[in-house]
Amino acid sequence: MLCLSRRKRLAILPGLALLASCAAERPVTVESMWIEGVTRDQQFDNLLIIAVTPNYNPRCNYEILVASFLRTDGVTATASCSHLDSTDPLTVDTVRPIVAELDIDAVLVSELIGRDDEIVEGGSSEQRGEAYYKPIGYGYGYPRPYYYGGYYGAFGLPVTYVKFTAEQSAFGLETSVVVASNLFETNDAQRVFSVQVTAEKQTMDQVLHSVSTGVADRLRRDGLVP
Repeated sequence: MLCLSRRKRLAILPGLALLASCAAERPVTVESMWIEGVTRDQQFDNLLIIAVTPNYNPRCNYEILVASFLRTDGVTATASCSHLDSTDPLTVDTVRPIVAELDIDAVLVSELIGRDDEIVEGGSSEQRGEAYYKPIGYGYGYPRPYYYGGYYGAFGLPVTYVKFTAEQSAFGLETSVVVASNLFETNDAQRVFSVQVTAEKQTMDQVLHSVSTGVADRLRRDGLVP
């Protein structure tokens, strides 16, 4: 995704809105579900947005955009990178103080679970890894679909026995991604709702817009935010 300074990330938000019509022409699928056993009349108005990736700039780009789509007069949405800089580890221990300080009532955690970069010229396609957290111990997991963890702690975040692994990322003219997002209420870090967005054959700017709007619109449609 885009690698921009904080000032440029904030400045680009209005411009990204212009990509909506372009992204709408590309295939985007949004699936969602309430977690079995949870009360379905829950609504949240103070959310913390987290993208689980060790790549700080793409993480902030995504978090800021999702927060901007969720934020209204009645809803506060905060990007985690506005409180954690690039040197701070993204773990349960660093997130809990933010939740307490801001009186957050729900945490939205998104994770890239699939990516296919296609080089259009020549018709070739290649699938390579993206930077990700590789689990090396046992933690809390949640059943599929939409949640692909299993070695993460509260709020689906990495715990101390997770190490970082990087694989070479492919550069392509068109990218397809699958992003899984889970909404946790903060009283007991219970998972309440899951959203999975698949955006196919888009530029990275369009992917960012498609996934962000897909998540925000689905949370609003199903009444989790006013």
